[in-house]
Amino acid sequence: MKIAPAATAIRQVLASGLVLLLAACGGGSDAPPPVPVTPLPDNLSISAPASGDMADAFSFGSSAASLSKLQFSWDFGDGAASSSEAAPKHLYAKPGEYEVRLRISNEAGQSKEVRSLLTVNNLAGVRGLECSGAADSGWCWQAPRPTGNAVNAFTFVSASTGWRIGAKGEIFKTTDGGQSWLRQRSGITADLLEVVFLDEKTGWIRGSNSSLLSTRDGGTTWRSVAAPWQYDFDPARLRLRSADILEFSGSTAVYLSQDAGQSWKMARVQGLVGTADGAYVALSSDRLRRYASLDAAPVEVLQFKDSDGTTLGAYGSTVESIGEQSLIARARDWGTWDPKTSQYVRRQAFWRSDDAGKSWTQVAGTGLSADADVLQFRALDAAGQQLLASAYSQIYRSEDGGASWTVATPSGGNGMNGVFVQGSRVYAQWSGSLHYSDDQGRSWKDLKLPDGFSTGNSYGLTLAAAGAGLLLNDPVRGVFASLDQGNTWRQLREADNSLQGRAHTVAFRDAKNGLMVNSKGELLASADAGKTWSLKRADLGTGGYYSFLARLQYVNARTAFLLAPNRQIYKSIDGGESWSSGLNSSTWTAFRFSDELQGWASNDSGIMALSHDGGQTWVTLPQPSFQVADLRIGSDGLVTAVGAAGGIAQSKDDGKTWQLRYSGARESLRRLYSLDGKTFWALGIPGTVLKSEDGGISWSWVAVPAQAILNDIQFSDARNGWIVGEAGTVLATRDGGKSWSAQDSASAKSLQSVQMLDSRTGWIVGAEGSLLATGTGGF
Repeated sequence: MKIAPAATAIRQVLASGLVLLLAACGGGSDAPPPVPVTPLPDNLSISAPASGDMADAFSFGSSAASLSKLQFSWDFGDGAASSSEAAPKHLYAKPGEYEVRLRISNEAGQSKEVRSLLTVNNLAGVRGLECSGAADSGWCWQAPRPTGNAVNAFTFVSASTGWRIGAKGEIFKTTDGGQSWLRQRSGITADLLEVVFLDEKTGWIRGSNSSLLSTRDGGTTWRSVAAPWQYDFDPARLRLRSADILEFSGSTAVYLSQDAGQSWKMARVQGLVGTADGAYVALSSDRLRRYASLDAAPVEVLQFKDSDGTTLGAYGSTVESIGEQSLIARARDWGTWDPKTSQYVRRQAFWRSDDAGKSWTQVAGTGLSADADVLQFRALDAAGQQLLASAYSQIYRSEDGGASWTVATPSGGNGMNGVFVQGSRVYAQWSGSLHYSDDQGRSWKDLKLPDGFSTGNSYGLTLAAAGAGLLLNDPVRGVFASLDQGNTWRQLREADNSLQGRAHTVAFRDAKNGLMVNSKGELLASADAGKTWSLKRADLGTGGYYSFLARLQYVNARTAFLLAPNRQIYKSIDGGESWSSGLNSSTWTAFRFSDELQGWASNDSGIMALSHDGGQTWVTLPQPSFQVADLRIGSDGLVTAVGAAGGIAQSKDDGKTWQLRYSGARESLRRLYSLDGKTFWALGIPGTVLKSEDGGISWSWVAVPAQAILNDIQFSDARNGWIVGEAGTVLATRDGGKSWSAQDSASAKSLQSVQMLDSRTGWIVGAEGSLLATGTGGF
């Protein structure tokens, strides 16, 4: 059959359409199938350290890092270029808090985003210092070192090994004779008062608030033990008989533990004296009683009757241990008045026991004066035959167990004090000199003192035994130790009122470069965030009283002001490299600048002056109706003042007229601060904090967790601020002052000023040369 041309054409069109349709459906073609889309994870999270140091790069990752076909975009929150790596590293140039953002996307353009916060610290200036927190966090001691807290006791068990304890629960150990000290963590913040060691492993420490610590490994670990007494500040009272037997003699009771502090016995008897066999003796009026053990009933072992039967009263009576088994007792009467000599005539008697107080024999005691109100006895041998007795002005020697005595004080010696025995050597101080004797006081030699000390003039010095060492304390030079009987000395601690030059005022222009004026009136510079200092100039006047009024202030990185010990104000416009001479001839005692132009100053007569040109010229400021303690000059010339009895006032015409502002406080206000000229803060006593959010017109109270006197306040930005005050008080806020929390300053000193360069980097200057630093914002 013949097909018409029209039908043929239709068939060709249908065939070509079928081919096209098959091609569209994938049939009849070699083209690859479409690539599947990489699904986004249901949960996306960032993995990175919550905090770190700006010197170290942060390593970032995410829960999607293993999905290779995803695209990554990292924003590190500091304005730096983003990264497209799955697990990048990033080095931050500045400390602070940063929000890190990660955005992932797939081939289809789908995306997901997650954010995370991290903190960048600045630890360069505090690394390796003693800090209130772990891993160089919190507030750290830059000066003095290792810390500036009170040191209450030292002890040495050998020529190399010793411990020092003090305020805030501080324990330090040395293994090189005091050249360096390593912190041991006590686990408590109570002041530690007394330390005793049996050997290099076993030791005990007594502290305030009935705290008691023990160690069996040389202080590597300290165990807190429940103490039954309430006596905090008694002198040395701990006696360590063995590793497990500890005795504490309080003012009115004795406590004994025979199981390393697990349990205690107590006897409320005043003046108990322990013996070698665990018994005790105690005076009771004109009698002596013995206790076979601490919880045993007393037995009367001696009545103080002289050889003629005369009963002697307890006035001036004493009983002391001499030797391993021996004790000596002394009794004296009240005396009778002799009108011929216009003096009291007194009699005394002595008894000795060589069986731990069970039996007593009267000894003559020839040569000992009955006029001494107090006699102290010391043994030079285990048998108690070689004895020393000391009164205020004399030392006596006995070689027959106390039967006879001879004067051992050299001719001309007077004002004797500080007698003690260490081994077979006797140490004593009289006539303003320190002496020692190796022959029971037959001859005396001058004790060699540290370099710079005068052998013949030791007034103010105190010498004491410190375990196996000697401790010399001088209120001007500090504490020195000798571990070779005084042949050589090493300074352990500088005195709080040392003349060697301690930090008094410190200011930093950036995170590395700062200036200090010390107590000698020297200007020093640091280029390593305050860890080391070098002398810059020493011509700003002598130290003394006015050195403690010195003040440094940077108002920006280039402009600084200095109130020197000569009471002149100096200015630098090159970051502190050079200084102009004193700004006018007035003598000032305080100053503060709000910026490089606006500032105020006052003298010791209470007269205040204003400057609007960076200190070149000054105008006297008439004061408002209260005594002004601090003020601030705004860039518009507005003067805001705070002072006595909660006074706050403002002036727009340099004090010609004042507008009083209601503070609601009666406490004296001592510090005024504003970061931006809008939000003001005022500090008072005690624990008073006021805030104004309208440029100082209206004020409200702010609750803070402190009752101490508050000295200074500073904000690094609108959210982060700090307050410092007495007794080591540091408060911090991270929400613009809505709430405040206490920080551990690691110090018990008065903290006087704070400077924060950013939310992590700052310094606090405190009393007695205290200089604290933080690279973590104190947290």
